[in-house]
Amino acid sequence: MRAHGLASPWFNVADVDTGTGRLQYLVLDRGTLFALSNRSVLTAIDAETGKTLWAVQVGNPRLVSLKPTAGIHLVAVTNGSTIYILNRYTGEILWKQAVNGAPGAGPAISPSRVYVPLVGGKVESYAFDWETPEMRAYAWKTVAAAPGASETAAQTAESATIGAARPVASPAADANTTETVAQEAAESVAAAAAAEMTGPRLRLAQKKDRGLFLQSFGRILVEPKLSYSDQGSERVAWPTDRGFLFVGEINLFAANRFSLVYQLRASAEIVAPPCVRFGDTSKGIPGKLWAAASDGYVFCANERDGKLLWRLSTGEPIEESPVLIEDSLYVATRFGGMYRLTADTGEIVWRSRGPTKFVAASTKRVYARDALGQLLYLDKETGSRLGQLDIAAFDFQITNGETDRIYLADKSGLVQCLREIELEQPLYHVPIVTEMEKPTPPRQKPATSEEQVAPPVTPPAQDVDNPFR
Repeated sequence: MRAHGLASPWFNVADVDTGTGRLQYLVLDRGTLFALSNRSVLTAIDAETGKTLWAVQVGNPRLVSLKPTAGIHLVAVTNGSTIYILNRYTGEILWKQAVNGAPGAGPAISPSRVYVPLVGGKVESYAFDWETPEMRAYAWKTVAAAPGASETAAQTAESATIGAARPVASPAADANTTETVAQEAAESVAAAAAAEMTGPRLRLAQKKDRGLFLQSFGRILVEPKLSYSDQGSERVAWPTDRGFLFVGEINLFAANRFSLVYQLRASAEIVAPPCVRFGDTSKGIPGKLWAAASDGYVFCANERDGKLLWRLSTGEPIEESPVLIEDSLYVATRFGGMYRLTADTGEIVWRSRGPTKFVAASTKRVYARDALGQLLYLDKETGSRLGQLDIAAFDFQITNGETDRIYLADKSGLVQCLREIELEQPLYHVPIVTEMEKPTPPRQKPATSEEQVAPPVTPPAQDVDNPFR
């Protein structure tokens, strides 16, 4: 392995029953690997050290569990017709809710709601709340620092939630020394509780929600993606087998309607989730969506209004989601061929024959898998093949758009990490968001002979010798 410039810093085994169990899903999210077995045992592994963080049984092991989804503080898993929400840091089950149908794919989760797609084309959304105002303030404050949320959202969340726990002072109360002291004591207790709040202490209130739903056209067999979330509204995007990409929105202030924002029609079925890049709300830069259809077309649209920005045909079927690395989009086709595109324009940078799945990228290399189970490493600038490594024994190869690490796993639960020898610390990929080009003002036409030209302005006599005029 060192001959290929790679090292294996760790390997681990997920909690999988050695008799009848097997690994079913492996998901990477923000430095944690979540491994789900067919017996509905979810294991969390630190993606950098390989340490097992926790393992927990979710729901009934005899029922089918679908692909888990992780948020900043929570993890959502669908088992049978019940959705479970767990604390990301401890694995404790915090909340569960029965859905009204058969789920067709894994859920999407935000800081305040969970979205469950049903096979019949309906997406159900259920609201949950944090146990205390301090927990709500902590959750929204950390979430607001993530891409797609504005700075004002964090300030609004903190002032609204912590401030709600403080008693409102009246002129009569200010005159009373005892009530003033009690108010200051309550404020200090609330501030201390917020300061001591950490992720493992987060809890959800045990309240049931009637839910909202939005019916789309076609069957939903692919998990939805959260495309926008702040204190005011949330949007979620999902494809159907009829070639549509739907985007729905919920106003969190009213929370009484799940409305359709727009729908995009592709020329064939979209079999993989869209790729989302959150915009920069402080600069007024909208987010973007990239999706690929099974007939080989890749398209890019504005996340907010669905305006189509560009479309490209690869000429081959696509079954994998596009992967965004900095300002480049990597698209792999089913029969072997990967494109590197400029994300904002769709311009082809290079095309390499052979890869069928993007795996990871470093500063100089791009790693991909081919149809024969070989790990190919390509030159990042030109796409030329530098070498290959046999990984046919591994059934899972994680698509890692977060760091340079390569994660492999087999059905028995063995998980292994590979990295380049010189990259002891992970290389984090941060999407590059560029400001929109401002329209160029129209050039003024030169004055013609027929047009009257204003005479030059002569300065007053007293200002002739003024050097600062």
